[in-house]
Amino acid sequence: MKKIIVLTALIIISFVNGSYSQISIKLGPELGLTSPTVDYSGDAKDFYAGTKYGLRSGLHYGVMGKVQLGPLNGRLSISYASLDNSGNANPEQPGSTLEIKNNVFMFTLGTEFGFGIPFSPVKPYAGIDVLFSTISGTYNFQGTSEVSSGEKSIQSASRTGLGFSVGSEVAFGKSF
Repeated sequence: MKKIIVLTALIIISFVNGSYSQISIKLGPELGLTSPTVDYSGDAKDFYAGTKYGLRSGLHYGVMGKVQLGPLNGRLSISYASLDNSGNANPEQPGSTLEIKNNVFMFTLGTEFGFGIPFSPVKPYAGIDVLFSTISGTYNFQGTSEVSSGEKSIQSASRTGLGFSVGSEVAFGKSF
């Protein structure tokens, strides 16, 4: 609750100050790197052991909208990421393999702090988001004696979490 009050106060101060009197709305493409952390990371052996999901980083893409309120921006994005991994499933069986593929659909809502570089079309920013994700996918074991071979679907699940971002806006002319 205190964070919301502080954020609201900062926005009001920006308007009263008058140095950022215009509100602007931006819409554009989003491209980035999604890196799994904690139990979503790991390798094929971790998935086989049931300790982690065993995924590595992958690209995400989507669309992002921003409302600019001075140096603070509110933002909303919808994006999709495909994460995968493959390798030896069971260390005891050198010929056992596992392929894991996850599809992650993300809806994010957050804020960012950006600053312009004088005489440059580049505007770096750092932000924090609340993420709402839907995860689905498949896994495929081959040659593992304890698990039947073949591709199986992962039951779709929803998750909520926090995301941190560092990025840059790049201006192309006055309109883009």
